[in-house]
Amino acid sequence: MMYDIIIIGAGAAGMMAAITAGRQGARVCLAEKNEKPGKKLYITGKGRCNLTNACDTEELFNHVISNKKFLYSSFYAMTNVDVIDFFEELGVKTKMERGNRVFPLSDKSSDVIRALWDECIRNKVEMRFHSNVSSIYQKENAMWRVTLADGGELEAKCVIVATGGLSYASTGSDGAGYCFAKQLGHKIKPCIQGLVPMNIQESTPALMQGLSLKHVELSFYTIVKGKRKQLYEDFGEMMFTHFGITGPVVLSASSHIGEIIAKQEVYAALDCKPALSPEKLHKRVLRDFESRPNISLKNALSSLVPKSMIPVVLHFMGNDGSKPVNQVTRQEREELVHTLKEMIFTVHSLRGWNEAIITRGGVCVKEINPSTMESKLVDHLYFAGEVLDVDALTGGYNLQVAWSTGYVAGKSAADQALAKNEKKRGIEGKEMRNIMNIAIDGPAGAGKSSIAKLVAERLSFIYIDTGAMYRTMALYFMNRGINTKDQMLVESRCEEIDIRIHYENGEQQIFLNGENVSVEIREEQVGNEASVVASYGKVREKLVALQRSMAASSDVIMDGRDIGTVVLPDADVKIYLTASSAVRAERRYKELTEKGAVCDLKKIEEDIKIRDYQDMNREISPLKQAEDAVLVDSSDMTIDQVIEEIISKIKKKRSNG
Repeated sequence: MMYDIIIIGAGAAGMMAAITAGRQGARVCLAEKNEKPGKKLYITGKGRCNLTNACDTEELFNHVISNKKFLYSSFYAMTNVDVIDFFEELGVKTKMERGNRVFPLSDKSSDVIRALWDECIRNKVEMRFHSNVSSIYQKENAMWRVTLADGGELEAKCVIVATGGLSYASTGSDGAGYCFAKQLGHKIKPCIQGLVPMNIQESTPALMQGLSLKHVELSFYTIVKGKRKQLYEDFGEMMFTHFGITGPVVLSASSHIGEIIAKQEVYAALDCKPALSPEKLHKRVLRDFESRPNISLKNALSSLVPKSMIPVVLHFMGNDGSKPVNQVTRQEREELVHTLKEMIFTVHSLRGWNEAIITRGGVCVKEINPSTMESKLVDHLYFAGEVLDVDALTGGYNLQVAWSTGYVAGKSAADQALAKNEKKRGIEGKEMRNIMNIAIDGPAGAGKSSIAKLVAERLSFIYIDTGAMYRTMALYFMNRGINTKDQMLVESRCEEIDIRIHYENGEQQIFLNGENVSVEIREEQVGNEASVVASYGKVREKLVALQRSMAASSDVIMDGRDIGTVVLPDADVKIYLTASSAVRAERRYKELTEKGAVCDLKKIEEDIKIRDYQDMNREISPLKQAEDAVLVDSSDMTIDQVIEEIISKIKKKRSNG
């Protein structure tokens, strides 16, 4: 059967992608090797399902370990607030616990899975269980063929790989997604267990098996040239087991230093009393001993450490604990203090994949478009969730990664598949819905934005101010003190930027990483810097994709420098709007002075000439008139005359079909 989208893997990311695509009207097939969806989701949070974390959205990034910049677009596309709202709308009531961790009110992960499953069915997602995918490949007609282990075959316009990683293999995570990606040319970053307990070489942890400690400090180090090299340090909870150590502090450490543990000897130093300095702890010990002078050292330790830890403390001290405390020497007390402040264990290795909460490593994100989750190497191939080289700490952050990337992949794949549907029916989607795109190009200060807005209002079109998008990019770099002339640095930071366009009362509002910057981007200096960053390939690639996606679904009027030549080369009507530099400077001067600004007319004209030169001589998409564009010189025209001239061209085109 032919589908719009086939999603491989019915975990958190896969089901979110399926729901998102299904809601857009795409025909979705969700292929899952297990007998039911969400097997790993079922055991997360010890069966309670830590849905997300209710921290500030910006704070999410601080808890991502690998490739946090890659997640900027997806985290803002579906924020943690959006996730909570999503589940509340599905009938899953939520609650927040310590550390802003969000759980279903029922404490049942099965309620989460049931809600996702029901929503898939409601959106006509076809769920195929016991469907183990053996291979995927793209045919000559760009359609995807998915082959199942039982010999069955499925076809679709787009494929989303959401197979998970290698952790908890019993849930079906066997690394198949990495094989698919590698066969299609993608690089796979080496995989290692993440958020996993640690094996300890010594036998002492087994003596304390089941002992949970709170408010302790655990630091990890290695020895380099006879000196300690600190690797990681954290404060919180941990627990001893028959094999070694586990708990939140240990799990976090494993994701930070797991690669080092695999290569060299690492030591863990436990401070049982981090709130006390050695001096204060020594005074505390002395007070305890003086209050009960005849009690044995072994029994006296019960006021300092849990019962099961006492034999271990004595072992580290090299003391049998039988001596009365009034006979304990100062040196022995100092040995006790030293042991309580630094109990050292040798980390032998990480535990296996069946105990790892997540996988570190995976599909290289440099080969994935962060705004769409689509492969940069293979068209119409998407990735979401743990299969990607992205991982975070405990607390709901990894599920947030799954929800966000799944949402973006599902939406992007649906946009792509539905556009292909319209094309296959013999009419370009734009034409089928009688959509018209108008491109207005020209130099700075020619009045493009003002004219485009008024024409859009007259014709009930959507006005897209592309210049505002470039200004928004420039504003981001300016606010962070980044030199816009440093192309390499600018392009390396593009993935951090999420730009959203909203319309309020017909007016375009532009949001930068969730903040409305519609006013700030209009400053003169921002415009000058925008002209610089607009010449960089990565900047243009990011924004052109956004502009084209908006034009594909609505009647739009778009103005800029290369709309008719690059962004919308097939626009129905192309206008090249210009005016002399002197006239443009006078218009700008009038506009600014009417707003109360103090400015220099000559300086404004000089800036315009500089902008013209930069725009016309940049390597990528220089400002030029498209061959099929109509030239409109507004130097001696009123605004009304320019508007009527452009509208007449549009009406003529529409009447001629």
